[in-house]
Amino acid sequence: MIEAYNISPYKNEFNFFEVDKLVIPFKKDAPRIMIWASGGADSSLLTHLLCEYIIENKLNTEVHLLQFARKWINAPWQEVIGNNVFNYFKNKFKLNFIQHSIMLPVSSEGVLFIDRHSKKELSNLTGDNILCDEYCTYLSFKHNIDINYNATSKNPPVQFDNRLVTRDAEYTGSIEDSDRLIGKMHPTNYYNCNPFIFTDKEWIIKQYKDRNIIDLLNITRSCEGYIKDTNYINWNKNIEILEDCNNCFWCKERNWALKQNNLLQYKNKFGKVIINEQ
Repeated sequence: MIEAYNISPYKNEFNFFEVDKLVIPFKKDAPRIMIWASGGADSSLLTHLLCEYIIENKLNTEVHLLQFARKWINAPWQEVIGNNVFNYFKNKFKLNFIQHSIMLPVSSEGVLFIDRHSKKELSNLTGDNILCDEYCTYLSFKHNIDINYNATSKNPPVQFDNRLVTRDAEYTGSIEDSDRLIGKMHPTNYYNCNPFIFTDKEWIIKQYKDRNIIDLLNITRSCEGYIKDTNYINWNKNIEILEDCNNCFWCKERNWALKQNNLLQYKNKFGKVIINEQ
């Protein structure tokens, strides 16, 4: 994707480092960055790569991790898993980490906002998308963030049900595509970066395998399904009872990526990849 960065009007503001043929930008001497850290495999990998870059280049960069507690009534584990991922990085990398945890109302998920007078849609984004963007803008302004990283990856080349069509992304060489990789937000004037937007989960999982960080992968969770007879109300933050449903889109995507990397055979019912299990 180096050609995409080369046509960006912002390219001179960044250094670039390469990971397995994928180029990732880092704003030169950025004092503060923020990463949307969901507790999933994509954002956790990007956080790891950025932390490595900061350490290797001896940068004094403040790392803000932004976590959204979504579906907190029916999926209360999301916040717990997000905290576990945050603690992993805090223990592994001696950097200045700051955690932001924000609850998204369940009632905003998938809802379109309508103007009460005109009765027209205010945006083509759903309520949760709008709130995420607004919170991010607010925190970026409040903490003077230089660059926001979002680790959203593209859909796999397999037509699983319930995929998000916004993730059907292919690079066409346009300036619009370049702006999706590095764009600037106004009026707060911070950068948005989506380095995985044209990369699918096969590449993501490959990095966990090649870099020997399966332990981090096993802390993350993709499944958004529900297992029969599991008590999600009184679960007492016991991550060990959380089985993968293997039926939701997110499970299918992850399983596909594990299979592409010859790891699916080592996955247990709790979603963990245990290669040395007897």
